[in-house]
Amino acid sequence: MIEIKNITKSYGHEKNKVVVLKDISFSIKEGSFVSIMGTSGSGKTTLLKCISGIDMVDSGEILYKNKDITKLNSEQRKLFRRANIGMVFQSFDLLPILNVRENILLPMKLNHLKHDEDYFNEIVEILGINSKLKNRISELSGGEQQRVAIARALITKSKLLCADEPTGNLDKKNTVEVMNLLKKINTEMNTTILMITHDHQVAEYADEIIKMDDGRIEKWK
Repeated sequence: MIEIKNITKSYGHEKNKVVVLKDISFSIKEGSFVSIMGTSGSGKTTLLKCISGIDMVDSGEILYKNKDITKLNSEQRKLFRRANIGMVFQSFDLLPILNVRENILLPMKLNHLKHDEDYFNEIVEILGINSKLKNRISELSGGEQQRVAIARALITKSKLLCADEPTGNLDKKNTVEVMNLLKKINTEMNTTILMITHDHQVAEYADEIIKMDDGRIEKWK
């Protein structure tokens, strides 16, 4: 589904230049669940941002079903991401002025698309938030907010879900619930998941684990 070929990424210029990704290559099969682990500063979040088209690489190729997204400009990458990639962040990034249903459907509104109500109902049932659709975000627990963020990421029928520390702001109970839900989405909906985490127990939910250090892939389980 995804092929990463010899990508490099740096920030800054000349004397202040910091190389974050160093000639990284690997592939991700469709329907797989992959965790990326590493210490702070290892490059894992930058790698996720490049794969999802948020950041541009300095060199190399990122092929999504044979389409090289590194050849797209910023606006094209944004539109491609909206149509093909669901994003889940540690901070949830939900809009408090909208209720749960409106937050989930926001990507469809931004893309000027009509949503599939049957698919919407399937997602909220799987995530266990079908009774919360009229609630404001402030009325939800942290675990429930993360479920809403996951539903929002899936509503466009994206087959790739990129999650950056999705359990970072959750307690142990909610962490287990959210990870079980991600695993269920992976297996039942055949959604490919690429997840950043520093938690070894969370990483074990994945089929494959990539370990990064100093901008390179050190180990692959």
